[in-house]
Amino acid sequence: MGFPLSKKLYQHVQGMIGFHCPACDTMHFYYTDEYEHPGPKWEFNGDVENPTFSPSLLRSTSIPRNEAEKENPVWYPQCHLFVIDGQIQYCSDSPHALAGQTIPIPDHNRQLVGNED
Repeated sequence: MGFPLSKKLYQHVQGMIGFHCPACDTMHFYYTDEYEHPGPKWEFNGDVENPTFSPSLLRSTSIPRNEAEKENPVWYPQCHLFVIDGQIQYCSDSPHALAGQTIPIPDHNRQLVGNED
């Protein structure tokens, strides 16, 4: 259902490019200009070894945290980051242990590719 573009990037479908996020332990995907998607799209510099995507990526979840949210879902930030020159720059508002840190994009592997957003 997709293929590796490099050790760091994976193409799910034409113009939908992802990488493994170690903070969330899953793949995060960007919809680029080449993807027919009605929602937001990101600019990609075309470098599969040292990619840059802009603007930032904000991944949210609506998993209920209490009984009231089961009937009225609330969206919470799960991961907020920039990818610049092959580095993941986690924003300080990310609610995980890598918030505020910058790390290289790790290599993905086939086991992780099946765990897509």
